[in-house]
Amino acid sequence: MSSSEELIRPVEVQAREPYRIWLCYSDGVEGEVDLSHLAGRGVFGAWVDRSFFAEPLIGPSRPWHIDESRLADIAARQD
Repeated sequence: MSSSEELIRPVEVQAREPYRIWLCYSDGVEGEVDLSHLAGRGVFGAWVDRSFFAEPLIGPSRPWHIDESRLADIAARQD
């Protein structure tokens, strides 16, 4: 894959209340996504503990992990 075909990935994530995250992507695009519709459901059940939600780091070894490919899907649904 050449540098012109590099995948755009989230490079920074911040937890915001209530159940919102701010994302900054490698191409400089940034924005906030509301994830409240997921809180308390299925694998997101742990989010009822607010301290667990407050550490949204990207990667499979992080407190909670959203596959990077899903972030774009979630954000697109909110437009």
